[in-house]
Amino acid sequence: MRPSVRWLKGAVSAAFFLVLLRWMRRHDIGAHLRGADPIFLAASFMIVPVMVSASCLKWQVLLRAQGHRVPFRSLMAYYLVGYYFSNLLPSMVGGDVVRWLYAGRHIGSLGHAAASVFLERVTGIVFLLAMVVVLPALNGGLYRHPAIWIPAVGAIGLLASMVVAMSLPARARSLATAIADRLELASPSAGTRSAGRLRRWAVRGLRKADSFFDRVAVGWAVLRRDRRVLAQVVMLTLAFYALAVLNVWLAFRTFGPAPSPAHILAVLPTALTVAMIPITLGSLGITETSYVFYFGLLGVSAGHTGLMALFLRAKLILVGLVGGAVYVLRGHPVRPVDATAGDMAP
Repeated sequence: MRPSVRWLKGAVSAAFFLVLLRWMRRHDIGAHLRGADPIFLAASFMIVPVMVSASCLKWQVLLRAQGHRVPFRSLMAYYLVGYYFSNLLPSMVGGDVVRWLYAGRHIGSLGHAAASVFLERVTGIVFLLAMVVVLPALNGGLYRHPAIWIPAVGAIGLLASMVVAMSLPARARSLATAIADRLELASPSAGTRSAGRLRRWAVRGLRKADSFFDRVAVGWAVLRRDRRVLAQVVMLTLAFYALAVLNVWLAFRTFGPAPSPAHILAVLPTALTVAMIPITLGSLGITETSYVFYFGLLGVSAGHTGLMALFLRAKLILVGLVGGAVYVLRGHPVRPVDATAGDMAP
């Protein structure tokens, strides 16, 4: 990430937090803090390693499907270090890249490691997008709000594009590569300076599309090869999102009453999807304000939701600190140059 982009994203994060604090100032936050329930507080912290374990189990299944048996404790360590890079460092190396590099070193194959990390991530995104479309039906009136139906329509479009990528990966990949090659062969002096810049952006985008289609093709082949692997991935993904709902419920319950699990399911996937828009540093600010906005559609106060969201952020930071300690103790540092040593595409 360029320094200018990093500063811009930092400013956007700060702006979101200012909006969040303005919303929360209208409520008695002190009363919520004084009324914190120690039992739900402890349970809220205890669920964190269970959620990380569910993700690591899915990752282990995907690696095993490619013939690699990696100890669970190693994958847990890699995942925690990934949290450290994603949540505490304004680094050029994100958490997924860190996990790819560590797993690649362990199994001796950057390609298979990349496929496993990509599959672990993309299967979660597919389920999330499906929930954005379907689960607002648990509170049918939500579909009338543009903040619900617009993301739902976008999710349908993304899911459709993934289906196309899975059904025609080779053809799409060869077409993207051919166009990129042709653009790169064009004379640098052809056209205006703006045209040259657009050409470079187009080539970069097509190369990324090529890599994406390649990963989809390999990933879909892995899942299609063994239906037991597919079933395990589906079950572990569902378990993770069930734990995510419980995580939010416990965080709400720590500081007061909580929406029902059905109400949480109705808006949480959309809030999480909006929070993935890459306009802030590590989703700082946008996640918290997204929670406040979407749970506000259910009538939950901004003060209560904001406190819940900040508590979830504090837990992420704590997990990142644990990951930082693991990173220091394990040695073998990850450097930005490592991330360019090979393509994440298998």
